[in-house]
Amino acid sequence: MPKISVIIPVYKAEPYIERCVRSLFSQTLDDLEYIFIDDCTPDNSISVLKAVLDEYPNRRDQVKIVNHQHNQGVSQSRQDGFDATTGEYVIHCDPDDWIEPEMYELLYDKAKSGNFDIVGCDFWEEFDNKSTTKLQEFSLTPKDIFVAILDGDLHPSLWSRLIRRQFIIENNVVFDPDICLSEDANYVFPLHLASERVAWLHQPLYHYRMAADSITHRIGEKQIFSHIKVIKSISEYCPKEERVITAYNSAKARAVQALITNLKVYNPQQWLAETAGLPYSFFGAIKHRISPWLIRHGFFKLNKCFVWLFRLIS
Repeated sequence: MPKISVIIPVYKAEPYIERCVRSLFSQTLDDLEYIFIDDCTPDNSISVLKAVLDEYPNRRDQVKIVNHQHNQGVSQSRQDGFDATTGEYVIHCDPDDWIEPEMYELLYDKAKSGNFDIVGCDFWEEFDNKSTTKLQEFSLTPKDIFVAILDGDLHPSLWSRLIRRQFIIENNVVFDPDICLSEDANYVFPLHLASERVAWLHQPLYHYRMAADSITHRIGEKQIFSHIKVIKSISEYCPKEERVITAYNSAKARAVQALITNLKVYNPQQWLAETAGLPYSFFGAIKHRISPWLIRHGFFKLNKCFVWLFRLIS
């Protein structure tokens, strides 16, 4: 059994996947399993992967490539990747990011030292012209972690968390194939609530690319509906404590504001003009203006999205 299975969904990553793959194959931990999911990527990402793999013959037998017959999205790719794993622990990596050489060895050693279910680490945010270290301070109890994620003090990423594979299976946590944004949050919340055995390495080991074309920054209608679904699903298992509910309501309001900001139909001036300069919190007063405007201009699907947003914050 490999110590760690690494899941890498691949779609339109050709400019970046070489750096990612080299960082994966250069890990100081030898006993690894790499699961690449080719989600019908239309570029040469897989060819680049195979070319780099030829330079690492010691890793060849550790690599599996799962081929989709048609594009199924990031959540189904992650689930199919998990279903192909055999490792003791599981972690994800996005193909446009890269990691430090000792990342997986450090996480695994920490996990084994205390028989932890989840071990995380900090990371860098990589912009085009600078790097920013993200050091996260929080308490390790399940509800404190829940609140820290909701408050934005802790990133819900799967790429910064090493998770015991059997723990995921025991708790029946799976990816929702209809979610194509925030799928990591939807996945880690129930896992953190289920475990008291969590540890954290307060050192950055993952390089998270923040460019506008990265996987998590491609916002469209499907992504907006996905994020709405995640917000609503969190409410179903959110602990009914005042501080948790307060954090959830604040996170919900921020999420709605961010989603509205990303509705590309409007430029800022047009948005302000059509909504009389009112922010999202006044939707209740202006909903009768926005829906007619969207319908009048032929944005029928976007109007449906707006109705969902209004219901979410009502």
